[in-house]
Amino acid sequence: MDITDQEKAGFSDLFITEEKNQSILWQLAKSFSKNECNATKPEDTLNFIFTTVNDSITILNKRYVTKEVLFKYLHKRNVQVSLDFTKLALIQSTLAYWKSNNLTDVKETIIEKDVNSVLAHTFSKWFFQRYNDETLNANDFYADAQLTLQLVDGDRINEKQITGASNVLHSLLDTKHTFQIYFHPNFDNDGCQGCVDMHGLVIVLICGTLHKQEICIGVFECTFGLLRDPFAENNYKIKTIKSCFRSQAISPNLSLKELE
Repeated sequence: MDITDQEKAGFSDLFITEEKNQSILWQLAKSFSKNECNATKPEDTLNFIFTTVNDSITILNKRYVTKEVLFKYLHKRNVQVSLDFTKLALIQSTLAYWKSNNLTDVKETIIEKDVNSVLAHTFSKWFFQRYNDETLNANDFYADAQLTLQLVDGDRINEKQITGASNVLHSLLDTKHTFQIYFHPNFDNDGCQGCVDMHGLVIVLICGTLHKQEICIGVFECTFGLLRDPFAENNYKIKTIKSCFRSQAISPNLSLKELE
């Protein structure tokens, strides 16, 4: 299927308007041309890709376009996405956003996103301070709260799903105790982002590093779904959490797998 004009405008928004993604654009051009693309301007590079590839999914499915890149792009545009971390779901959300928008209101959307990030930073600091101090309690969660927890070590993935405030709290604390993890969130804009949908659901994405004593053993990504509770002074409570803890070879002698 040929790339539509809307999709071409979307690619321009993703790879040119978002200047930090331009490096990905060069990588894509080299990949599709086998290092023979001589374009020097981002616009020419993108047009070269369009003449080489006639399918949007083929472009977005390249490994250079990571799910983190797509997730951050959609959140910056205040697009509600599934809490599923799969890249396919993010690609579909991106294409749907391009199809349903003419991208003329992007600037206003970005401004709204910046306001919501204040909330994202405040919540993330509150949560991880209490998580590290082990002072979270079941009242911080909705009674039917859901947790999806992934432990990733190389090709090995261990995933479990938990339902219920007390069970979610117990699982979070048990994981922290088992691996003796200290969470160090990245509160820069790239590491902490948020958006609010029309129904008031707040989605917060926070990334950071995992530490055991003085050793960094990996990284983490957490996505939270927050809702105000009208029966608790309208304060936010945690409705959903999707967490992924990845062991990385930052320290060659220690990993999550070895700690199990």
